[in-house]
Amino acid sequence: MFRTVQEGSIVLVARGYSGGGLLRAAKKQQYVFAGASQLISRLEKSLPDQNTSKSLVRIAPASPPTKNATRLLTSGHTAVRKAAGQHLLVKDVLEIRLGGVTGDASFFLLSDAERSSLALPTKACRPILSKASHLMGAEIADEDWQRLRSDRDRVWLFDPSASQLAHPAIKKYMKLASSKGGCNRKAYKVRVRDPWYRTPIQREIHGFMSGMSGWGPWVVFKRMPRLAASNTLYLVRFKSAMTPDEQAAWAMWLLTTRASRRLRSIGRRYADGLLKFEPGDIASLRIDEPKQTEGAQESYSHAVQLLLTGQRAAARRVADKWFD
Repeated sequence: MFRTVQEGSIVLVARGYSGGGLLRAAKKQQYVFAGASQLISRLEKSLPDQNTSKSLVRIAPASPPTKNATRLLTSGHTAVRKAAGQHLLVKDVLEIRLGGVTGDASFFLLSDAERSSLALPTKACRPILSKASHLMGAEIADEDWQRLRSDRDRVWLFDPSASQLAHPAIKKYMKLASSKGGCNRKAYKVRVRDPWYRTPIQREIHGFMSGMSGWGPWVVFKRMPRLAASNTLYLVRFKSAMTPDEQAAWAMWLLTTRASRRLRSIGRRYADGLLKFEPGDIASLRIDEPKQTEGAQESYSHAVQLLLTGQRAAARRVADKWFD
């Protein structure tokens, strides 16, 4: 509902509801909804008296789309929906969200050495990326993650299933006091979820992205099953069914000259020269449609390698060809 809120939490101030209904005894009760649609449905059933408040915001149901309200941009198997008369935006093609919010990173994120010392089975952990330096190419496969694992980085997310809770090592780890390396069960993100030991992770994703960079964000495609990321990184999902070439062609736009100009206008510059890009800001950028898609995967990999070796102008020239 608010694009600057990145962790899925919303504080809603409603006027005129204090007399009863939904927010009766509001000071004593907390209402938590699974999503915006559930919240809106509940509010519509509890609209206050018009005389109760002079500044009511009523929630009206959306009007059904007209016959010609949208058009489809098609490229091979791609179907990207665009509102009539409007520019295509990144959010029409890509969904960009924060990675898993653990609530207590020191407990849930582990290096392989830490996992081994605790005797935690790998089946109770999920492979994960936990920092921007883990994104070092156009894609990340099993062999790339294995190198991170051997470098003693935090590459495991403690994520046991209910059937694994009886395992002695898992049971011992979960019972540790927070002062001795156990989980801070009072942390908000831990306290409000059920079960507390499962970090919510978006399961169907196509890649990863970092919001911190000296040149801008790019998509790192996921080539390893079960691989996820913590909330230091972003998760990327293409909204329409696409081939790898089609995905790469759309992702190529972030490397173009036009994209770099638009990205500079939204980046928040830090003292060390890095730019921070928020998911909502990236999603709201205008994006161009690629002119072709065949062979884009190989070209995208080449462009990313040029970018990562400091050859930004060359990377942009490679990317620009797909949109000119």
